[in-house]
Amino acid sequence: MQSPDQADSVRSPTPAQLVLLVILLLLLAVQSYLIGSNKHHRSGDASVEDQLSALFAAKAAYFQQTEYPIAGVAADTKGKKLTDKTIHYLQNAVHITHAVPVYRRLIIISYALREPEWRAAIQQIPHAIRIGQKLPLPREMYFWQTVYNQPHIKPSQVPELKQLLGEMRLGWYSHLALQTIYRKSGNKRQAAKEQEAAVTDGGIIVGISLIGLFGIISGSAVGVGLLIWFLIEIKRPPEARSGFWRWVVQQRSPIVSPPAVSRLLYHTFILYLCVFALLRALLPFLISRSFKMDLQTSVRANVLLSVSLEILVLAVAGAYFIIKGRAMGLRFADLGWASRHPFGDIFCAGALYWGLIPFIILAQVIARYALRGVPTPLHPLVGQLMANRSTWIALTLLLEASVLAPFVEELMFRGCLFGSLRQRMGVYWAIFISSAIFAGLHPQLPLGFIPIFIIGCALAALYHVRGSLLASMSFHAINNAVITLYLLAVIRP
Repeated sequence: MQSPDQADSVRSPTPAQLVLLVILLLLLAVQSYLIGSNKHHRSGDASVEDQLSALFAAKAAYFQQTEYPIAGVAADTKGKKLTDKTIHYLQNAVHITHAVPVYRRLIIISYALREPEWRAAIQQIPHAIRIGQKLPLPREMYFWQTVYNQPHIKPSQVPELKQLLGEMRLGWYSHLALQTIYRKSGNKRQAAKEQEAAVTDGGIIVGISLIGLFGIISGSAVGVGLLIWFLIEIKRPPEARSGFWRWVVQQRSPIVSPPAVSRLLYHTFILYLCVFALLRALLPFLISRSFKMDLQTSVRANVLLSVSLEILVLAVAGAYFIIKGRAMGLRFADLGWASRHPFGDIFCAGALYWGLIPFIILAQVIARYALRGVPTPLHPLVGQLMANRSTWIALTLLLEASVLAPFVEELMFRGCLFGSLRQRMGVYWAIFISSAIFAGLHPQLPLGFIPIFIIGCALAALYHVRGSLLASMSFHAINNAVITLYLLAVIRP
């Protein structure tokens, strides 16, 4: 039985704690607003998004035109050619940035798809913005004039043209340019190899699209089925519910943590926010000074920043929790580390994610329609993957997104924040508030708030139902891994 002092200690956060939390959230919100209101940043994100969409459409369009040209004819009659989408996205990016790399991609893909835009794009190269471009303009114009404006290329010119193309670092588009170089120089064998490489990537994109369509359709069936099953089971008396229900919803005593544990969880999350805000402001300066890296142009610097931020925040907040928890006899199991059925946790996470996919996509569609015209920053991961040309960095980003980030965020948002709020105000309000804070601290605002909020609610509910962080971490890891692998499949560093 609790003493009167212990009973009185179960209370809402103090006014000072609430003020501190509000100030921290406001600081992070102001930071997000400043980023979103910065014209250069908005333009950069819009350009990256257009170029990513163009790359997806270009690979699919080239695959369709090369392997199934009759499909392109049929699509043309409906006015929905992938070719038109590709050119449209790249022209949008050109209009935003007027940058040389975008003009290069427009020239290559429009020529490969037999569209006339490449002629005008070549003429615009001398007037384009050349920020960070080391290739001299005369050399660049020599490349475009030789490869695209001449009917034939001398075999002796091929090594030099390949070197110039390599300096442009155009990724998948390089296959199309090399195919043109080899074809015009009479090397049909090498031209066929480059065409095959380009078509293979296009086939991967088409395969991803088909898998995604199957996932949406089957996920809708799974999601509706799970919802109907849940509504039927919840209306039954506890003793009449199925064995599968008892396996999914772990039978345990009501969660009542000691008041000191609730306070410790709350204080740990507050410390997490403080350290995150502080390091987010200081680390860019320290990295740029210590490692001589420019965060505006260096992918390595941005990866170092994001990984260091996750590890340092976890180290500080985790050390605080361990030291304070040890003094009060707190075990890791009290935070949800223990899992009586690891396979069940992972299975439930996968099934819930599969069933939730259609609702997340629907929320994105609704948000995009409601907020059309409102600029929304992209997640930094997208820009890092688009600018990356290293397989090792790509693997690091995949591990960070699918392992490190779920571990840290589930520990803090579900284990600490939700765990504390659940004790103070009940399960439903705790799910709602913790999920709103979780969504509000992500950079993809305002467009991404509703989808991320839905994901946050699913994560908190899964953690509560299963009583284990392994379940929510598994859901979070699956979601991040799917998105990152999709981007890697499209970009192919």
